[in-house]
Amino acid sequence: MLTPRTGAGPAKSDIFGPVRRGWSEDGDVPSRILSWLTRPWLLKALMIDLRLAARLLREPSVPVWAKSVLPLWLLYLVSPIDFLPDVLPVLGQLDDLALAYGALRLFLRVSPPAAVAFHSAALAARRPFSRMSPADVVIDAEFRPR
Repeated sequence: MLTPRTGAGPAKSDIFGPVRRGWSEDGDVPSRILSWLTRPWLLKALMIDLRLAARLLREPSVPVWAKSVLPLWLLYLVSPIDFLPDVLPVLGQLDDLALAYGALRLFLRVSPPAAVAFHSAALAARRPFSRMSPADVVIDAEFRPR
């Protein structure tokens, strides 16, 4: 049951962010749910990470072993083996979502930092996909004047 706050002071914080006025400070589930639902930047950050991962999957400078993280997660998702069975009402789906987010973050972490920076800047500037130009390729040639 929700109990209204009685103090007139500022709202205190917990590990999930500031406690909203009108909700109890003892960690009610509704206050935690509302604290996450009032943060639309979380969904925006997730969408940016997904777009970045899609661009990095197409980038040839990202090694194949790094690109294999996401397909391995998809293989886990369709396999009948599960950490927590899906017959448990909420926990079965939550472990799949947690592993999906973990696989996404792992892929972004093991991707080359130069490729991540290049494609992050391209996403911020809303440029269409283009491959990174290799910085370590040197074309050695002789100049012959006519």
